[in-house]
Amino acid sequence: MATPKPLLLACLSLLCISISYSQWTQSAGPEGGYTNDIVKVDNTLIVSAGGGGVYISTNNGASWEPSNEGLPLHPHVYRIASHGDNVYISLYQGGVYRSVDKGSTWSPANNGADRLTFYSLFTNGQEIYAGSADGKLYYSADYGANWSEKNNGLPGNSISGFVSYNSKMYVGTADGLFESVDNGNIWNAINIPGLSPNGIQSMTEYNGVFYVTNDGQMFVSNDNLASWILTPLGGGSTLTNLAGYEGVVYTTNSFGRYYYSSDNGVNWTMGQNTQTDSSANNILLSNDKLFMLTSEGVFESVDYGSTWAFNSKGIKAHNISALAANDTYLFTGTSENGIFRSSDNGATWTPIGISSTDLNSKSINDIIVIDNTIFAATSAGIYMSNDIGDNWVIKLEPDLNLSTAALDYDNGVLATTMNGKGVYLSNDLGETWTLSPMEGIDPSQMGYENILIRDQVIIVSTANAELFISTDLGQAWSNISIPNDYYLTQDLEFIENRIYAATARGLMASDDLGIIWYRFLAQDYTSVQDIIVKDNIIYGATAYGIFASEAGREWWYPAMDGMKIDYMTEIIIKDDKLFLGTYGSSVWSRPLSEIVVPPLDDDNDGVINEDDLCPGTPWGSEVDSNGCAASQLDDDKDGVANDLDLCANTPVEAEVNSNGCSASQLDDDNDGVTNNLDLCADTPLDAEVDSNGCATSQLDDDNDGVTNDLDLCADTPLDAEVDSNGCAASQLDDDNDGITNDLDLCADTPADAEVDSNGCAASQLDDDNDGITNDLDLCADTRVDAEVDSNGCATSQLDDDNDGVTNDLDLCLNTSPGITVNSNGCDFIAMNAIRIYSETPSCPNVANGSIEIATSLIGYNFDIAVSGEGINENYTGINLYENYKFENLAAGTYEITVAIPSILHEQYFGITINGPSSISGKLQGIDSKTQSAKYIVSGSTEYTVDINGIQKNYIFNSNEENEIEVHNLKMSNEIHISGINDCQGKVMDTFSLEEDILVYPTLTSGQVYIFGGFQPAEIRLYNSVGQLVFIENWNNMSESVLHFDNYTSGLYIVHIITEEDTKTFKIIKQ
Repeated sequence: MATPKPLLLACLSLLCISISYSQWTQSAGPEGGYTNDIVKVDNTLIVSAGGGGVYISTNNGASWEPSNEGLPLHPHVYRIASHGDNVYISLYQGGVYRSVDKGSTWSPANNGADRLTFYSLFTNGQEIYAGSADGKLYYSADYGANWSEKNNGLPGNSISGFVSYNSKMYVGTADGLFESVDNGNIWNAINIPGLSPNGIQSMTEYNGVFYVTNDGQMFVSNDNLASWILTPLGGGSTLTNLAGYEGVVYTTNSFGRYYYSSDNGVNWTMGQNTQTDSSANNILLSNDKLFMLTSEGVFESVDYGSTWAFNSKGIKAHNISALAANDTYLFTGTSENGIFRSSDNGATWTPIGISSTDLNSKSINDIIVIDNTIFAATSAGIYMSNDIGDNWVIKLEPDLNLSTAALDYDNGVLATTMNGKGVYLSNDLGETWTLSPMEGIDPSQMGYENILIRDQVIIVSTANAELFISTDLGQAWSNISIPNDYYLTQDLEFIENRIYAATARGLMASDDLGIIWYRFLAQDYTSVQDIIVKDNIIYGATAYGIFASEAGREWWYPAMDGMKIDYMTEIIIKDDKLFLGTYGSSVWSRPLSEIVVPPLDDDNDGVINEDDLCPGTPWGSEVDSNGCAASQLDDDKDGVANDLDLCANTPVEAEVNSNGCSASQLDDDNDGVTNNLDLCADTPLDAEVDSNGCATSQLDDDNDGVTNDLDLCADTPLDAEVDSNGCAASQLDDDNDGITNDLDLCADTPADAEVDSNGCAASQLDDDNDGITNDLDLCADTRVDAEVDSNGCATSQLDDDNDGVTNDLDLCLNTSPGITVNSNGCDFIAMNAIRIYSETPSCPNVANGSIEIATSLIGYNFDIAVSGEGINENYTGINLYENYKFENLAAGTYEITVAIPSILHEQYFGITINGPSSISGKLQGIDSKTQSAKYIVSGSTEYTVDINGIQKNYIFNSNEENEIEVHNLKMSNEIHISGINDCQGKVMDTFSLEEDILVYPTLTSGQVYIFGGFQPAEIRLYNSVGQLVFIENWNNMSESVLHFDNYTSGLYIVHIITEEDTKTFKIIKQ
């Protein structure tokens, strides 16, 4: 009977049979272990326990049970977040999982994030925010179905938490607080004065108040983050979490401390759980009971923190770092919570504390029992107990920041390692110690993993994946590291002169004290944490489960029945039971008799070697009771194994194909004639054949390539090309026009049509190749490649509007008869048919100029566009029976476009509207003898000059500078000069012919000229309130200038002081 071959590490021979009736069981503890996050959903409490996964309680914490259904094997849970019925957890390298049944079952919410680790988690229903281990922010808007990064504005350092507050999202990071108003698309920094560079450790919002912790400081804002109140707490140590319940805000701290405020963060009171010296990781209030989560487990208080009690019933989440036993007791050490003792093989456990003053003593690295004396290697040193752990005495205390790592004992010598120091030996059970000389090792650079001592031989493994050996009890050392790979050795055993090294790359062995290393199991690359050997069976606790094997095997045999975790740390045998220490799941056990390594079956075909007639069976092959696969047998001895032989009982010595078949056994075309007699291979199915195995469909009598069954034209001329019916062109006249196909140039001639010698009718010809046959073509000799109409005429052959321009050149079709057209076939428009005029504004800076459009054309509609000086206007469908005028225009340059769309005509005009200028005037000189004066004026073409009340008019050709000379002056004169319009301004001047010093003009907007007097003078200028605003000494005043540009408008007094006298003049600054 055939036997299926088993799968490697799934079910191997007798192993699966011998262990199928029983499973591993988790011991009663030790209870407790690392707990971090807690949430409450309805009446269910949900706790994250690190490597222990998830625990839930439905009785308000009276008891707990694991709840990991749906999670990966051995989940390491970091954070929990909940909103309504949705609960989310983050896993180490496992992304996010979701529960909708209060944590009873879990499903992945991981699309795009399944390999990520999130240290912070927040949910607001279907929205999830998560901070990854590499400082990136991930977001899902659909319950985790899809994820995307949202890091715009974030520096990229670690993320500690999230808060939803006043319709905004906030994220706390190592770089401070950031805010987003668009669901995290963009983040902006929020300044918190006094925040240290270490950033934010935790934050929350409660009753409208925002709380942030940073390096033992509490920052509180009750005005929407506009300002912050700083309160130092915690003595500078980290405040790890924030939460609010029933009007009280809590923040957790080290040594079981916490702080709470019931007045919105104004005042804080410290509370302390004196039952623990671990850091408080989280606090939750449920049904008048406070829960505190620590690395030791869960504590509860029913009097609001006055007293605390440890209650982690059902939580078994310790990281086991050591196992040891004597005849009566089982001892286990944990990585953070000290040593526990069991007198009933794990049915109950009792904590046995080492030191109440040194936290490092709770970090247990190794335990060894020597004649009922217990030694513990801790991060605080070597401790000893002579009373099964009730009392402890320190025997070797390391230096500051150093720790002892491992222990071993042999032949009266107790050995340990101290990180950074080396190997210590004691010959009196720890009363005195000697530091090995460590020649050949630099101990200051070393952290140690394990130590082995047998007689004079000591072997140590280091954190640098090195192995060192001493054969003289530590006097001198040699490097025996395993070559070619990273072999961090986590356990060392010496059994029957063989060294075993449990490494991160498999179980290695050496029979010559480390000179040569080899793989104990040929196919083993498993990360082995600890091993134990009994009766030649090796049991291995690995990072992937518990396995067993023996010498000569190629791999481990799994023994995982009932185990829901796979990370094993320690292994020990006591009372015929195998005890396992785990990472995050305390201690498990199983009867040793239930784990049996199966007999050898080298080819793993299910038939053990001693019964197997066919060794080396291919992997996965089905075998018979003799262990032989079909690929190993050849019953008819034709050279083709049974698994490939399709023809049994082949005649002796017959030649066969790769399938084991001879020609006399085959009829490939199934025509009833075997291959060795068949002249026609591949006969159609069910076709009638002759004795040679040939059907009519396989014969061609006239050799025209068409078989007889399809040939409609017999006796085809030799080598003539034929169609599918076997007919040559010389045998066919498809269109029945009297010309055979081989001579007929025009196929498919209409019936009864007259044809030429080529078999072509007029309807089949197109002499000018315009696509219109001769019988329909009205335009012969059409130009090559010209597009034609249905009559065969091209546009170059037509002039539909009879304007003398053919259609292909005519841009204006349907021109009226008698109209003169241009070369494009459009109405001819003279360049002067449209004219543009402008009118100047009446005053400067006044927009009352205009542009007027006139034309002699009639019968057209015009489109007009005007732009310039801030104007951009368009007008369509304008008739110009009367001139069209644009008014209220400012002076400047304009562009005018006049178009006649109907005839594709368009003209462009540029025109300038000149504006009038303000007038200016300057006294050029005075002639007292002729009683005349000259002025240089500009800004107008016409001027009115008032001379002492008498007006005269002056007209010029331009408004540039012109000269006006006035006569008949008096001794005292008043001159007014104005332009065409009053808005152009006015020049006013007064002077006396009697004065030897002239000052003009006396009404000015800029400069005043002083003329006359050649002696030195001091010039002083006073404003209307008598303040001196200018003083200067001039050598002479032949023609000098006072500048009033920077003075304010008003009355000014000019004093001209000479040696002879002082003259005074009034000036009005406009």
